[in-house]
Amino acid sequence: MNCALKAFSAAFECDPEGLTKIIGHCGTEKFWDLPEPHCFRSFTIPEMVFAGLKLGYAVITVEATVDIAPDQVVDTFSFRYRGEPPMVCIGEGHAWYVDENAFGWGECRGSIDQYCMIRRLSCT
Repeated sequence: MNCALKAFSAAFECDPEGLTKIIGHCGTEKFWDLPEPHCFRSFTIPEMVFAGLKLGYAVITVEATVDIAPDQVVDTFSFRYRGEPPMVCIGEGHAWYVDENAFGWGECRGSIDQYCMIRRLSCT
């Protein structure tokens, strides 16, 4: 199963099959003449944003930024926002879900490029 589909399904508290029905495809169509898994269509963040809205969730996407110091590169964003799950983290071709109990940080594979914070919408 696609990692983005798995992560966003967990964040939206729905099954992956239901999410693919909302999005309109399963992400496994071969789009490019590249080796697997790079040949597959997969999913885009805008698809997940619109699916989340249909399911009653806001997806707040924030690019990870780095601060440049004279002798090093420090990823200060991840230290500031690491404690605000639930979210889906995306980086280096992988996506994973992190819940309120920080479950999922162990799945991190490399650097984080984007954070997608997930919030339930309420009608008040």
